[in-house]
Amino acid sequence: MVTLFKLLGDGGDLLESFFNPIFRELLTCNAVDEFTITKADIERVKRNKISSYAHVAALNPSGAGLRFLIENEIEFDVTLEERSTAHFAAVCQTDANLKILVDKEIDLHD
Repeated sequence: MVTLFKLLGDGGDLLESFFNPIFRELLTCNAVDEFTITKADIERVKRNKISSYAHVAALNPSGAGLRFLIENEIEFDVTLEERSTAHFAAVCQTDANLKILVDKEIDLHD
């Protein structure tokens, strides 16, 4: 997990990264009501062209990260071209995120 944060951290500085709290919650919260980040936080990430927030959410084994994004109506990429949220959900240690994408009627066989 530390390696993941190093890859996603702001300039490689995990402790000082603005995005660290957002990524940490998307990856580790077990329920949507545990989140302290807001839709505005995600919008700031998007304005800075950091789209990997959805990829991190798709790696959360509880599915809470993607549920948080969906419940807050935050758009994320689910195309099957290149690396997308669907690809990260597929490598997650549980199938919770794939089930969420299927329930959202995402075509995983495109």
